[in-house]
Amino acid sequence: MAYECSRHLVHLYLDDRLRLRMLLLWASVLYPHYYSWWAYFNYFNDDFYSQFYHQLYFTVTEVLSTCAVLYLADGRRSISPRCLLVVLSVAVAHIVVSCFDQLVANVVRGEGSLNQVTRDVGFFLPDVLHALVAAADFVRLSRNRRLPIVYLVTNADFAVCVLFVFASWLLCLYL
Repeated sequence: MAYECSRHLVHLYLDDRLRLRMLLLWASVLYPHYYSWWAYFNYFNDDFYSQFYHQLYFTVTEVLSTCAVLYLADGRRSISPRCLLVVLSVAVAHIVVSCFDQLVANVVRGEGSLNQVTRDVGFFLPDVLHALVAAADFVRLSRNRRLPIVYLVTNADFAVCVLFVFASWLLCLYL
């Protein structure tokens, strides 16, 4: 998967169609993707299945966000508010879930060991970066179209995103 994504991005770069901010977003999630697949191997190897579904949520949503980023990496494609909403919603959901999961305890309160702190920061920073870049792209799109940001997104799309973030939080509390 990493090879095909890299190949796609190099092709876009050689054709002078690569949006560098999307390359930055893709590069920032290499560690979370790597960790995710490594975690599955360890869960199966150590018969530690209690975290499997929790990890599955993060893997599926991270892949969804990465697909949107790779789509937006092509400079010939117009920036789609829906794709930006996917990236933004997944990032916000991950931030909310991680704050209620382990980030606050391990990083903010200092209760985690060094490997837990670096792991949590390694997950948190790409999500913050995704949220900031998506928000900046919304501002840029708003200026280019000379419309307020609220007119770029339908009420239904906004409601789905809010529901997704809330449902993600509830789901991960259960898992």
